[in-house]
Amino acid sequence: MVVPELWKVEEIRQTDDIVIPEAPISNGYSKRVIEDAAKRFPSLPVKAVITTSDAWPHIGGLREYAARGIPIYALDLNRPIIERLLSAPHHIAPTRLPDSRFLR
Repeated sequence: MVVPELWKVEEIRQTDDIVIPEAPISNGYSKRVIEDAAKRFPSLPVKAVITTSDAWPHIGGLREYAARGIPIYALDLNRPIIERLLSAPHHIAPTRLPDSRFLR
């Protein structure tokens, strides 16, 4: 679990993979969460990220998961805002995200 400042993200270990609920704050934070999961559970891949809200503290780091090909599971109500987030250009802080095809 990564806990800088007041943000907390769990890494849910299952039998053969890791699921991460929420992708808060930023892509850089999500990168740290994914790296932490790899250190704690080196033989298990991150299978999915689940987001429960359209609020920035829940979706701010989704692009990092999408860029790595990790499926994003979201409420159908939140799909439009997440698709806009994933398809928005990022010229100031470029990301590796090719497109938004990973939204489930």
